[in-house]
Amino acid sequence: MRKQNPSKDLQDKPSKNPVAKFAHQFNKAQVFADKTRYRRKAKHAGLEPFVIVAHSAITKGSRLLAIASAAKQSRARAA
Repeated sequence: MRKQNPSKDLQDKPSKNPVAKFAHQFNKAQVFADKTRYRRKAKHAGLEPFVIVAHSAITKGSRLLAIASAAKQSRARAA
């Protein structure tokens, strides 16, 4: 059998569509986040800011509160 000349009948051949050729690569289903809810992740989750300063302030504050509550209790017992 003889080879066919590809230059014959050029008008009959369909031209390739590059958009359709690569459409399966780009037409993907997208999942979008729910924008009705407020979600914000902590910038430094689990870390307490100013650990050294906060520790001393907490101990001083709790000591003062303990003294004040003890004074209130002693006043209540006296009355």
